[in-house]
Amino acid sequence: MIIICQVWERRDEMPGYCIGSSISENQTWFGILERSGKPLAIWSVPTLKRRGCRIVLSDMVSEIQSKLAEFRISLRDIAGIGVSVPAEVGRTGILDYCEELGWGIVNIEDILNELSGLKVRAGSSRDMAVLGEHWVLGKNAPENMVSFLVENELRGGIIVNNRLITDRNGKSGDLAKILAMGPDAAADSRNRIMLREISSYRSMLERYRSCAEYMEKTASVQNVHMVSGHDMQRAARAGDPLCNKILDASASAIAAALYNIGCTVCIEKAVIGGGEELGRALMAEKVARFYRNLPDTSSTGLVIEPSKLGKTAEVYGSAKYLLMNDMVSSADSRGREQLKI
Repeated sequence: MIIICQVWERRDEMPGYCIGSSISENQTWFGILERSGKPLAIWSVPTLKRRGCRIVLSDMVSEIQSKLAEFRISLRDIAGIGVSVPAEVGRTGILDYCEELGWGIVNIEDILNELSGLKVRAGSSRDMAVLGEHWVLGKNAPENMVSFLVENELRGGIIVNNRLITDRNGKSGDLAKILAMGPDAAADSRNRIMLREISSYRSMLERYRSCAEYMEKTASVQNVHMVSGHDMQRAARAGDPLCNKILDASASAIAAALYNIGCTVCIEKAVIGGGEELGRALMAEKVARFYRNLPDTSSTGLVIEPSKLGKTAEVYGSAKYLLMNDMVSSADSRGREQLKI
């Protein structure tokens, strides 16, 4: 009985809030959340990546401290900071190069801890996104779920049996590296390309520009060299045939990847994130249409829908990742191989 009382006393003393954050090439998002996941504040600031890793992280700490002061929240009430970055992050917090931000090998957790005095947990954006989407669903969250972030780089994360699966180094598999093979892949290696080489904004733009140079300018896109992924999606919604053809190819590849994943794991939900809200809806609709045309998919029950959280999915996910690690911090390291949500 004494031990039980001590356990409850510790729980009562646990900080009531946590910080979630997401660093990308252009914007850094933040969130102050209760331990239940209820947001107190969600906001963003420009990412000044040219200033380097340490200064960007220092700016993040200043931004967090300013917002906490605004809400009159003490650091003692904060469990820590969760960080989502578009790169591989190991269990010890070491970031293994980040091309998007121009960072090398750095221990992002140690630097942020030194600057803030708070506990820090960092993870890959693909894992944080699917974790955030899963967390906000609460009791309605499926056991098996996939999330694809369609951005400049395609990223895909997966939850199986309510678990974020990682290896002994804390790294997970990237669904964007699934091979999207052409019909002659066995005979010709040029037909063996990864999903991210078809379905990322970067690859879609390359195909658009190469095609548009040999075609007349369309009314929806005036300058082929200045077009962005968001411009392509807007043009596709307006009926641009070339943009729709390229988006269809990308959506078809994602649908095929979901089909292949479903041959191993019974996926219940797939979320399409990244980009603007209308762009996510368009891509999710296309992926669902191509998926339904694949054989034996009518009985799978897979729900394909756009992300309702958008970029903030990574904010929620990084906060949840922090809390998950907080719960197992005193456990044996082998217990971290599969973190249950």
